[in-house]
Amino acid sequence: MLAGLLAGIFFVAMTPTVSQAVTKISFWHAMSGRRLPAVERIVNGFNAAHPDIKVEAQFMGKYKEVIAKTIAAVKAGKPPHIAQVYEVGFQTMYDSGAIIPVYKLFKPGEVDFGDVVWPIRDYYSVKGKLYSMPFNSSTAMLYYNKDLFRKAGLDPNRPPTTYKDLERIGKKLVESGVVPYGFSTGWPSWIFEQAHAYHNQYYANHQNGRKGRSTKVYFNKPFGVKYAKTMTRFSNEKVYIFGGREYSANKSFLAQQIAMLIQSTSSV
Repeated sequence: MLAGLLAGIFFVAMTPTVSQAVTKISFWHAMSGRRLPAVERIVNGFNAAHPDIKVEAQFMGKYKEVIAKTIAAVKAGKPPHIAQVYEVGFQTMYDSGAIIPVYKLFKPGEVDFGDVVWPIRDYYSVKGKLYSMPFNSSTAMLYYNKDLFRKAGLDPNRPPTTYKDLERIGKKLVESGVVPYGFSTGWPSWIFEQAHAYHNQYYANHQNGRKGRSTKVYFNKPFGVKYAKTMTRFSNEKVYIFGGREYSANKSFLAQQIAMLIQSTSSV
């Protein structure tokens, strides 16, 4: 996920550049803003520990731009050695034939991936073999304003843990006049997907693409319909307000127009 979604590192089939005994490796990424210093620390730390290797990190735009530029570079025969690609691009990179699967870079047992959360490791694996290195995997989490909770007479140490809680607390916040709306979310389609995962429901056919190529999203399956009806009810009650794409809803949260925000862990 840092920049909002589950992202992985793909190793593109290209020989590193060797210059004066220093191996140069190009790394294209999508980390900007407060996330950029984190990437720079990782890269600088690696370079300092390995003086014979120099990783050259380059910001290439948002996730969609990185994958588009990477594919274009592959076709032009000048790809980066490493590219950070979000989860939506996994199938594209897998189908491209231009990547080197991660599992082929290590001997069996040479690297212990046991500390990588299993669902994340599994997402980037094909038939049990790791194809992409998990890098900045995010999850959706609830942010809430304790001060606004206090003003509404709510316990600031008891945030909602269920959708019923969200509705109850959201109504209390709105009815008390503290905020015009209870909560919003970032990345709406991703939150819809996350809701399926949290409730152990398939988001797409063929078991989310694990048993065959996914061709449809389950908008009209029972859980998808229930989610849509729930969010529609929340909207009618002013418990929820659509906040726009990506990080747009963060502005409403910071401006205290809403008291709760479901957003990526990267917003911390």
